[in-house]
Amino acid sequence: AWALTIAPSARHGARSRSSRPSASASLRRRRSGLPAGAARAAMQPPPCLGHAVLLFTLASAHAPKAANISQTPYRRKAAVFASLEDGTAVLFSGKTKDARVNNGHMAYVGDTWLFTPGPASFWRRLHFGDERNARPGPRWKSAGDGVNGNLYIFGGHVERGSHSYYYDDMWVLEKQLSWREIEKKDVWPPARRGHAAAHADDLLVIVGGRQHHSECLRDAWAFNTTSEVWKKTSTPPKGSGYGCRWGHSATAIPPVPTAKDGSVQSEHTVAVFGGRQKTKKSYDYHDSSVWVYSPKWDAWRELNGPADASRPQARDHHAAAYLDGALYIHGGKTTDQATSANDDLWRFDFVTHIWQQLSYDGKVPRSRYLHSACSWPSAPRAAPAALGARRGAVLLFGGEHIKSRRNGKKKYVRFDDVWGYWAARAPTDGTWVRLVDNAGGTKQPVLSPFALVGVRVASAVLVVLLSLGVVALGLFHRFSQQGRGGTSAFESGACAGDAC
Repeated sequence: AWALTIAPSARHGARSRSSRPSASASLRRRRSGLPAGAARAAMQPPPCLGHAVLLFTLASAHAPKAANISQTPYRRKAAVFASLEDGTAVLFSGKTKDARVNNGHMAYVGDTWLFTPGPASFWRRLHFGDERNARPGPRWKSAGDGVNGNLYIFGGHVERGSHSYYYDDMWVLEKQLSWREIEKKDVWPPARRGHAAAHADDLLVIVGGRQHHSECLRDAWAFNTTSEVWKKTSTPPKGSGYGCRWGHSATAIPPVPTAKDGSVQSEHTVAVFGGRQKTKKSYDYHDSSVWVYSPKWDAWRELNGPADASRPQARDHHAAAYLDGALYIHGGKTTDQATSANDDLWRFDFVTHIWQQLSYDGKVPRSRYLHSACSWPSAPRAAPAALGARRGAVLLFGGEHIKSRRNGKKKYVRFDDVWGYWAARAPTDGTWVRLVDNAGGTKQPVLSPFALVGVRVASAVLVVLLSLGVVALGLFHRFSQQGRGGTSAFESGACAGDAC
């Protein structure tokens, strides 16, 4: 874990100290920002904790100031965070305010990171060269999703001085190795930001967004990743309650049970929730309806539960992910004013079409918006199966928290932490686990909080067993004395005076 966490370059393999450095090794040293001595040290697996700390100290001392020596992403909001087929998640772009970049001032970033969740969760930055066409440029409020092991992203936005730029470029990160820009064709979606994207089979579907500060988009497009051709899809008819929107979520929904009799939906769909639009007077937030798009039939339908059932407050810039037959949404904002974001978690069941607010004990993510979420279907159980734990988890990354100061001014705090939520059969038994802390990326934990869940469970079981053992030992001693018929001098009354 130390070799992967502190010295990611060791993943390329180790070599003897006496061997001559190869051209590829020299290239790796230049990309990592380490001198030859530090790179050679990083290539050797540390035999103990002290050696690992020494490696980290050497790398920190010699790395250039512009490099992210901590090997964790910058704090950011409005990033693309999507899961891939191999159980990892990829992070791209966002708007950051971090002491490690641009002297702590706001900046747009276009970096790419790979996150491997688990008992020793760690980040690894992917490098693609400095050529302009080697990777997409910095941006925020882009959208994308993983399709067949590749990450596809479209659009986004940056501001440079008084100018505002909206992107309409399409890129694919192929098997985590290299970025490739998709050649633009005659049929192509207009530039946008604040849109949402999700995959359905081999398609990437983008929905809505915003143009030039005022134009709210109501359209939807599907990109065929095999033929690399865009097609404009249908949208719900006007008057149906479905309006233009940005700041919403689009989530990939695999075939799921659609009825209590066990019948299964045999197609992949895309679920759209939330968002807002701007009218002449104010911002209008969309209600808690879930709209589902079927690429197979090029059709939309609205999913609504009972009218008297509880449901989340209308919101935008929340985070959403699918897990185990349900849509999970977290946080977001319910007003355009500079007030605190939400920290609630809701679950929408695709069988009953009922929303349910989830409650939990222990540490939880702080309220936030413009954060990102994706699913981790292969996550191991965070508690014994007898307690009702389910396999799989929802991953949460980054975002922004608004904190009110005493003088009335607002403080905006951005995150780079990663949380995992493990669902349970009972809605109150779910568990939040912080996989990576929000220490600004200055260090990586040796034993992540995810691994500590097992330690806590084992400790609790051990305490219970020891307590039962003490009680059993006391009972055994008492009954053994009674069986022998022995009594103490005090009990028999044979003592007197000082003898008692």
